[in-house]
Formats: sequence, structure tokens, C-alpha cells
Amino acid sequence: MMREFAQVREPVGLDDLIEALTQLRAALPEGAEADVRFKGDDVFGRQICISWLREQTAEEAELDARYTAASATSLSLAA
Repeated sequence: MMREFAQVREPVGLDDLIEALTQLRAALPEGAEADVRFKGDDVFGRQICISWLREQTAEEAELDARYTAASATSLSLAA
């Protein structure tokens, strides 16, 4: 599974925020449960962060397998 993120960084009006979140919800994979978090501080600003899990694409799975195998090989050489 891969975690995807969407962020709202700039101040937006309420109607624009609702529209953006509605479009995001419509684009989520079926059964995805999105988490909404408020991040940031007064110095760097605040943002809304939405995250959800999705299945890996075939290309991502291939790269993941390649790097997992390479990592296992380098760990066995270090031991």
C-alpha cells in the first residue's frame, strides 16, 4: 500500500475549500478512508493535509521489490 497526500497550503475561501475537498473525495479510490490533519505553526504557516492509502502500481511494486532485494544484499554483506 502507498500513502498519498494532498495539501492545502494557501489561504482559500470556504467555498473554494469545500469544492476542492469534494473533488478530492470524488477522486479517491473506492473504500479509501482519508485522514485530515492540520499542520504547521505561526512561523511557517498552517496547512490542511489529507492522506489516504492506495494500492501500488505495477511499476511501483517492481521498484519496491528491486530496492528491497538490493537492501537485503547490502545488509548481508555488512554482517
